[in-house]
Amino acid sequence: MLIKIGLGLYDAYGWRARSMPRHRMLGRSSALASLPALSPGIVAVGTYYDALVTQPERLVLELVEDGLSAMAGARAMNWTALSGHDGGIVELKREDGTRHRVRPRIVVNAAGPWIDAVNGRLGLESRLIGGTKGSHILLDHPELVRQLDGRMVYFEADDGRIVLVFPHHGRALVGSTDIPADDPDAVACDDGEVDYFMRCLRALLPGLAFDPSQIVYRYSGIRPLPNADGVAPGLISRDHSAPVSEADGERPFAVISLVGGKWTTFRAFSAEAADIVLARLGAARRVSTDRLAIGGGRGMPAARGAWIDDVARRSGARAGRVGTLLDRYGTTAGAIARHEGAGFVPLPGLDDYGEGEIAWIARNEHVRHLEDILFRRTQLAVAGLVTPDVLARAADIAADALGWSEARRKNELAATRERFERRHGVRL
Repeated sequence: MLIKIGLGLYDAYGWRARSMPRHRMLGRSSALASLPALSPGIVAVGTYYDALVTQPERLVLELVEDGLSAMAGARAMNWTALSGHDGGIVELKREDGTRHRVRPRIVVNAAGPWIDAVNGRLGLESRLIGGTKGSHILLDHPELVRQLDGRMVYFEADDGRIVLVFPHHGRALVGSTDIPADDPDAVACDDGEVDYFMRCLRALLPGLAFDPSQIVYRYSGIRPLPNADGVAPGLISRDHSAPVSEADGERPFAVISLVGGKWTTFRAFSAEAADIVLARLGAARRVSTDRLAIGGGRGMPAARGAWIDDVARRSGARAGRVGTLLDRYGTTAGAIARHEGAGFVPLPGLDDYGEGEIAWIARNEHVRHLEDILFRRTQLAVAGLVTPDVLARAADIAADALGWSEARRKNELAATRERFERRHGVRL
């Protein structure tokens, strides 16, 4: 009954902008018929609809690119550190040692779990973040993916934590933990968390077998939650705020720190932050972003087949290949298809990731390191598709596209292998 009341409230709060069906409840027999592996001890299942972010890293990239397109004077500096500040001057340092000095009127600190560290370099003592570590594992489990049939199962474990499992790029994604942590550069999913996930899955889905050998990828990050000493991790607010540190004699610019929030509310939070900045600059908003499409979401065709056929005709690429790229990159697929043309060459052992696709990404999407391509521009890593051969070929393509020396290529390979093993439990 409690779950039904909660889903009813969920429907009520979203009624004004409703775009998906209302929730419904399934009894025990219907639920077991729909997902036979479920524990026979279940009483009922509630179902509801929600949005899904399948490629959050690409979403960040496309937001950055949209910002650059919207403002001719904007700059994006990838792999750049904030060195510190001297009076009204903030210094940024790139990997090659190049330094950039800027005199800001306002600084927006959107560094997530690194917010307090960034504030420290701006001369601010802050304890705004009290983040928790959330880990996930990705399973190669075809039968689980088949029974899920596109659905996410969201359930409460024996210890009261919420655990979820859902299909993700052909695998099954399981998460997440909620453990206090404060170093976003060091977190990794450990064996204790893996054991916890295995126990939860076996209890919920006794009709299926689960084993750590099915894990193809694991990852962990820190949620940038507000500092809340003494509050249990699961009870810390997921709301967002934008506290302001006003200018002073040593620092003649205000710093606005963006604390909390999540993907569900990122557009509303970013609009709020922009309005705060505009008000302080005495400027008015010219464009509402509420309904602006993002990146490859712009110009999505109403007639999918006709769009694919047109791009295939113009580029020489097969229609099936254009469709794959459209699903993966939205309308950016047109540019990638034109680059590949009729000469599609797959990466070793894969049939739907192309060498031309990787080369286009390397040249056009702010890539500075091999790991940018594998972890942030594509889903190759998180989908468990990176083999030693794929890694080596991607390094060759990136080296050719970006003009790396042989020594640089070897260094990139070594650094990426080390990241796979240390942070993601994958040996290459």
